[in-house]
Amino acid sequence: MTAASAAKRERLDDDLARNSYAEHTRLLGDQYVRKAALLEGWGTEQLSYLRVKETNANSHEAVVQLSLLDAYEKAMVGATESLTSLRVLDGEIVARKYETKLSSYTYERVAEVRATDNKLGALWNSLQAAHKEKKAVLEDDKARHEFKEQVELSALCFVDMHTKLTAWADEKKKFLYARETVDSVEKASLHLSLLDAYGREKKDLTGGSIAALKKLSSEIQTAKYSSPLSTWVHPELPRLAGLEKALLSAWAELDTHASTKQAWLDDALLREQLRAKVY
Repeated sequence: MTAASAAKRERLDDDLARNSYAEHTRLLGDQYVRKAALLEGWGTEQLSYLRVKETNANSHEAVVQLSLLDAYEKAMVGATESLTSLRVLDGEIVARKYETKLSSYTYERVAEVRATDNKLGALWNSLQAAHKEKKAVLEDDKARHEFKEQVELSALCFVDMHTKLTAWADEKKKFLYARETVDSVEKASLHLSLLDAYGREKKDLTGGSIAALKKLSSEIQTAKYSSPLSTWVHPELPRLAGLEKALLSAWAELDTHASTKQAWLDDALLREQLRAKVY
């Protein structure tokens, strides 16, 4: 074989080796592009989801949204592993270089690969920031609604207690207003004993139900949810305070009426005692 033939054969062998190397590199590049496109599509879709602010009407809805976010977090773990694997492929492609004394080859789309990697990196940063913000908002929604629901339940209990105590006061007001027919010592003594029983019942209610209502009212009036993201207080605080004020006013009036009735019955007893002596 002549020197010229040997040189030609060497060049042809080199061309074949270089072209084979380049073909394999391009195949890796195509694989990278396909995987990158899938990750970019997934990430873009998830970013849209993360940037949506759901309107949660109660704690249950917030819990549902947090469970959906938890599913995203698990999917993100897998996607991040895929991104890590893709970056290994990226590094392999960029590092590939064919070089001999006769020729050399590097991947033609290195700049595009690097730009794609930067784009995916920026997308992942956006996903992390959006996830952090969404999770904070959802956890705040859940906490606020749980607080709200507890206060609203307390308010319902307060209104129920107020209704029952007001009904009791209205009933006893009629009793205290009444001026029964007292025409004997026995009847006077009976009505005085009924008045005494009323006094004991009212004392028990004052130390029990009224004290509990005032405590509950104070808790409701001072209840406030506050965080860097939101605040909440019961929207009907003035009305609830008005209910308490009206009940306590009626409660105090009962004492006045009781004193008046006590004096009236004491006088009736004395009168009947005197009548009994005369007759």
